[in-house]
Amino acid sequence: MQVEIILTVNEMEDQLLVGKTAVVIDTLRATSTIVTALYYGAKLVEPKAGIVEARNRGKELKEGTYLLCGERNGIKVEGFDLGNSPLEYQPQVVSGKTVILSTTNGTKTIQRAMLAHRVLIGSLLNRSITMEEAINLGKDLVLCCSGTQGHFSLEDFVTAGAMISYLKNKGIQIQGDDRVQTAWLLYERYADDLVELMSCSQNGSRLVNIGQKADIEFCAQLDFFPLLCYFDGERVYY
Repeated sequence: MQVEIILTVNEMEDQLLVGKTAVVIDTLRATSTIVTALYYGAKLVEPKAGIVEARNRGKELKEGTYLLCGERNGIKVEGFDLGNSPLEYQPQVVSGKTVILSTTNGTKTIQRAMLAHRVLIGSLLNRSITMEEAINLGKDLVLCCSGTQGHFSLEDFVTAGAMISYLKNKGIQIQGDDRVQTAWLLYERYADDLVELMSCSQNGSRLVNIGQKADIEFCAQLDFFPLLCYFDGERVYY
């Protein structure tokens, strides 16, 4: 299997995606939050790049059937129902609802990935089931790290490494450049200290500083939700 790692949404050129399986990663926190919301009963998640786009979509839906959710720079958007902490997305809150989500990095990456043959939503929380689907699809794989406002993201990169580790442990012969090898080695070194590692990242440090280290601890749980999540160009479903 040919495996590539894209470090930020700015690297997502069309030719890197077409005909391949894309796994979008935004560990802290969009893809972790999407997986959590769907596992806890959300009807579906609609990722929107912009706040205005999200608000306009909400106006099209019946009141009481949706939640307007998202953040900018880690803080819940004013007037939204929920932010981007997966801990907010409890069953009693999200069950049966359409979640309209707009985040600083992750939802832009999800929308940008739609040219791939199949787009999967990946996180540490659903690492193994996502990689099993990538194997079953039989396509070359692109791990799309969302990054942080156009810059490299440590927590997304180590999550990509966790996915590569799973493939290697399954005996998959991987062809990839030094990004792939480095991500794998990083994960192997810090597999037992992911919270510590991610707390040192730019996003992690920011979450710690605003009192949300619990989000890091939650998002670092490996295979906590055995849920396979797809993006069809408009919505994420399972």
